[in-house]
Amino acid sequence: MMAVAAAFMCGCSNDGEVSEANVATDTGEAEVRFDVKGNFIMDVTEFQQGSEMQRTMAGRVANADGVNVTRTALTDEANTMTDLWMYDFVGDECVQTLHQTPADADWGTPRVSLKYGSHHVYFVASRGTGATLDNGTHEIAWSRPSDTFWKNLTIDVNGSTNGTRTVELDRISTRLRVTATDKVPDDISTITITPSVWYNGINYCTGEPCGVANSQDRKINVPLSYVGTSGQLAVSIYGFAGSGFQANVGVTAKTVDGTNIGEATVASVPFAQNRSTELAGTLFVKVGVNTITIDDEWLDDYEMTF
Repeated sequence: MMAVAAAFMCGCSNDGEVSEANVATDTGEAEVRFDVKGNFIMDVTEFQQGSEMQRTMAGRVANADGVNVTRTALTDEANTMTDLWMYDFVGDECVQTLHQTPADADWGTPRVSLKYGSHHVYFVASRGTGATLDNGTHEIAWSRPSDTFWKNLTIDVNGSTNGTRTVELDRISTRLRVTATDKVPDDISTITITPSVWYNGINYCTGEPCGVANSQDRKINVPLSYVGTSGQLAVSIYGFAGSGFQANVGVTAKTVDGTNIGEATVASVPFAQNRSTELAGTLFVKVGVNTITIDDEWLDDYEMTF
């Protein structure tokens, strides 16, 4: 059974019935099965093409703390997503909503009934945590964003609409990844990434970023297994960039008692939707990240010197 989130009614009546003002003008309805399971291409080595140093990190993904772990922990591509939302609009009114998690039997393949007429159906799939929804502003924001996909599907529903629709969602997240190329000291505890501007949410009707946070700190715990390694410690944060923006980025490494053991600042770092921005350099032996590389596999070439 599909999981319908009654708290997300956004234009629907409280008892789950669709109000008359929201119903498409033609009578009748069609049952549609949306197949969005299996369309998440979550091989994040796409983020990591480029320099030889970056290729040594191929086959790794970021865990919930933003620290890279081996990809063998992922056994089901679709299950890397933790939430799927669907919003069905007729005109300017939301007539039904749906929220699924991997615990649902039809995870990624929901069946819904659509009234005859024209519908705009918006899908959001994410593995971010701490989601907050505001249906007045059509926004979803996460306390810890992660990889997120979105699609706006227009459907003209009539008597021949019954059946399965494959929905391929597009990545709308951006990622900042910081790699320390020098040896990790044995007293390291955390790395904090501080962008001067960061967007934690999206408008689910447009896919555009929202929820700007100024000078947001993201503290990441560093596993002991990275102590003594060089060029392997890479930490990541996710957010949303739309058409793009620039931000200053600070990186700080600390011991368990809060002592600074590494610090770097990079000015005017560019971010864009569906792009990973890679900062790499020595963090523990001197101040300053010494190289920036941009993974432009999905977008036009971009070069930055400083």
